[in-house]
Amino acid sequence: MNEKIIKKVPPQTWTAWGFLWIIYAVNANIRELLNRISPYIIEEYGISATTFGLLQTFALFGLAAGAIPLSAWADKGGTGWARKKRSFALASVYLTATLLCGFQAISAVFAVFFALNVIRGLTSGAGEACEVGMMMEWSPKEKSGFFVGLHHTGYPWGTLIGGIIVTFYLSTFGDEVWRYVFLIFPITGYIVWSFYYKWSGPMNYQRFQDNAVKSGYTTQLGQDSNDSDFTPPPGLLGRCIKNPNISIIVIVAFCCLFCYSGINFWLTPYITFVGNFDPALAASLSVVFTITGGLGQVFWGGISDRIGSKTALLICTMWLVVAFVLMQFAGISLALLIILQLFMGFALNAVYAMIYKFIAVSSEKGGVVMGNSLVVFGMYFGGGIATFVIGALIDAAGGWQTASGYYAGLYVMAGMMLAAFIITLLFTRETNGPRFKKDFSLVSLKACNLEDVEDPNNVH
Repeated sequence: MNEKIIKKVPPQTWTAWGFLWIIYAVNANIRELLNRISPYIIEEYGISATTFGLLQTFALFGLAAGAIPLSAWADKGGTGWARKKRSFALASVYLTATLLCGFQAISAVFAVFFALNVIRGLTSGAGEACEVGMMMEWSPKEKSGFFVGLHHTGYPWGTLIGGIIVTFYLSTFGDEVWRYVFLIFPITGYIVWSFYYKWSGPMNYQRFQDNAVKSGYTTQLGQDSNDSDFTPPPGLLGRCIKNPNISIIVIVAFCCLFCYSGINFWLTPYITFVGNFDPALAASLSVVFTITGGLGQVFWGGISDRIGSKTALLICTMWLVVAFVLMQFAGISLALLIILQLFMGFALNAVYAMIYKFIAVSSEKGGVVMGNSLVVFGMYFGGGIATFVIGALIDAAGGWQTASGYYAGLYVMAGMMLAAFIITLLFTRETNGPRFKKDFSLVSLKACNLEDVEDPNNVH
């Protein structure tokens, strides 16, 4: 499959992916910094666990709150190559807010540090929607699942690399200069953005369009790349909400990130307090699933281009139902802990490749970022409440050392994935593949903006 892709996909798609992968990885790493250097932040400001949790919550809900209005603003700034303009404006805010956290003179007071992280969150979510949207508009429709999956390996593979960079920096230069960690990713982001901004222009976009057509592909905006100033008619948000392939997928995204955040919260204490592993070992073992997480994104994203986004998403959600139920046995042995995490990881990140492909295919022209912003809103709203729910279940059962609370959390996560499976089956339509326009559903193709869409599998 990879040999065929390398030969036929326009080279501009690969170049765009290289730039946008780093940009998205920078965005994702910036979000992870609060977790990675939490001991330094807590000691510096003398804050309690509750206060630190409040900082995390406000930053995360900022992602959800800013996603829709700022993405609506970004959608009015142009499409295709021109989408870079307002996307960079959003990125410059979250990059600068993060950068300022690295200067003692500016962020010495906790209130200022708190405010900077909320500002960063407000623009980071809309930034993600735009970053995914740009990747979609630089990709042939027939390969959008593969490239969205490959692009989204910025999380977890990009954040894994970022974690190594942070660890190397702190171990090399010492704890005293921990604040300068906040400079690493924004500086990287500005450098990459400067190159991408120069490269992303009408000439390269026209070449992408021409190369795609020569290879028998279709593109997100159609063959005419000169329509970069196109903006959707008023009422785009309402039309997105009325489209089941967008609104239902937003609910699915809520369920998926609820489970992603929930299992991240669940793993380390379960391994430590129930599995009785050493805490330091538990911390390292709790990220084993990221190994197959990135592989799953690429694999299922590519497969979805062949079998259909809906079909692949149904497989992955049911896969996760089984995986979450089986995770209750993760504490029995080290081997089982690793095997079960690898099994879970192969679908845990992959769902987002199909989620974003649903949006790419089902959105009207120029509306992909608005659709993405609804997904981002749903995701981070789900992620924001997951830790509270899972924590409450653990406390209700007797606390950290009581296994039954953890098991209840797993059953809730399995239930969320089962709900995602059911609503995807009943209330969405297949976007491509052999079941395109033939799948079982309670909603019409017209409602999903797919009535006049040709089956991409028949393009070649």
